[in-house]
Amino acid sequence: MSLLGIAAALDVPTRDLEELFSGHVSLGISARTGVLRGSLQQYIDGNANILTAALIGTPRIDAQELRNRIGREGAIGLVLGYCLAKRR
Repeated sequence: MSLLGIAAALDVPTRDLEELFSGHVSLGISARTGVLRGSLQQYIDGNANILTAALIGTPRIDAQELRNRIGREGAIGLVLGYCLAKRR
């Protein structure tokens, strides 16, 4: 699936995905997840919070451990995966 195809599947502009892949959360991605933009950005930047923990269904300490293990790229992939799963 192309970037354009993924953006279409998520109903967000391609630019939103490009920003996410660069490590920046757009308002469109935030809206797709239902989590505040700043909370998602904190997770990508390395700090789990209550909202991102709720997103993945774990206590905050476990969300932080996951973030520490998967790194920045993994956190971006997790956000993208959640967006894709939520569209169903």
